[in-house]
Order: sequence, then structure tokens, then C-alpha cells
Amino acid sequence: MCVSLIHDYAQTHDKLTNLVTLGIMPYAVTIRASDDSKFSIQALGEYLEKKLPSAFPEGGGHKHAGSYRFIPIKQAEVLNLIKEYIKSLD
Repeated sequence: MCVSLIHDYAQTHDKLTNLVTLGIMPYAVTIRASDDSKFSIQALGEYLEKKLPSAFPEGGGHKHAGSYRFIPIKQAEVLNLIKEYIKSLD
């Protein structure tokens, strides 16, 4: 819920249309994305499973909102891959 509130606030207050918001936990990440971001929860899942299967990523959602769990020791690697995936959307 907090990620949704922050995401919605940033979109309306800062007038952002291309936005991806992450809620980061030691063992999971919660994601919200705007329509203009070209972000896909399903595509991110496929990307994580392909690039880092040893993190055992699992989760999903719909196109612009969802979450993925992973083993905590892989958090830094997962976050780096998420950043890499987001950068590839430009």
C-alpha cells in the first residue's frame, strides 16, 4: 500500500508520467509503474529468472503492479538487475 501511495503522489504532485516505484525489502521488491514507463512485471520476472536463477525469483502481478520474492543473500544482485532492466526500457 505504501508503494502505491508514494507512486501516486509522485505522479500527481511532481507530474511524472514515466515512473517506476520500488519498495525494497531484504527478501522482496514491490513495484508500481506508470503506463508511459513501458515496464512489464511479467517481462521483469522472465529477465530475473534468465539472468539470476540462483536467486529463485518468484512472484508476479499485472503489467504495472506486482512483487517478486528472492533469497535475501541475492538482494544486491536482484536490485542491480532490476535497474539494468529499467534502463533497457529507454
